[in-house]
Amino acid sequence: MAEEKDTHSAIPRIVELWEAGFSIFPLNGAGQPIPPNFEPDKGEMDRRIAWYKRPCAGVQWGQYRRDPASWEQIEAWQKQYPKCNWAIATGLKVMAVDCDSPDSIQWVEQGNIQRSPFYVNTANGRHYLYSTQHSETGVIEAGNSVDTERKIDFRGAGGYIVAPGSIHGSGMVYEYSAPDGMSLAELWDHAPSLTKVDLAAVKGNGNKESLPMTEGGVDEGGRNNNLARLIGLWVRENQPVEEIIGRALAENALNNPPLPESEVKTTVA
Repeated sequence: MAEEKDTHSAIPRIVELWEAGFSIFPLNGAGQPIPPNFEPDKGEMDRRIAWYKRPCAGVQWGQYRRDPASWEQIEAWQKQYPKCNWAIATGLKVMAVDCDSPDSIQWVEQGNIQRSPFYVNTANGRHYLYSTQHSETGVIEAGNSVDTERKIDFRGAGGYIVAPGSIHGSGMVYEYSAPDGMSLAELWDHAPSLTKVDLAAVKGNGNKESLPMTEGGVDEGGRNNNLARLIGLWVRENQPVEEIIGRALAENALNNPPLPESEVKTTVA
């Protein structure tokens, strides 16, 4: 790049991420105090963990799902939100399979889907990173899915993951790993892509296309997948994030029984 960048940051991968073409934006971190009214029903540790994954106040991250922020904007955010974490918008150059337990990591490692050697170690598991370069459009645009029972989620268009170098609410650092020390910039050309068969397996069904979406509520056992697919549809229709959250909460109220509100909001995110 022609312009000189100030690389001073608590998270040294910001320049690398931006120059590699990833769309990044700030999440709350140690420099952003937790409001007293933020999820007051949770314990202090759980509140901090959830807070550190939320976009900073005033950041309309939906606009960065397709168009990365300028470096000037990145610098402005660094000054406005000191000691913040960072997120990578998924669906633009990267998708992720989020494994949140040793069992779900083992499920990937056993070959139930194509394993990516590019990943980020998280507090409870691992984000497997996949390139969008050769992916089928239907996979990239599938949106997000959350499976709290198997603890394995998908992040495609309209979603985001916490960027490597960020700090988990527990104090753990999100650590990037790749074969032969490949950089994040090399992920685009060298990481594998997910297929529709992989995606169906991640979402817990053998044939994604055979499962219809249902509006009007569903019973326990199909709530997560049904809501995730509806949200994916609304994202593809370019509906505003705030409207999607409202529709998702209204749809969830018709489920038997409804999912926790925090879980619905996580699916949208």
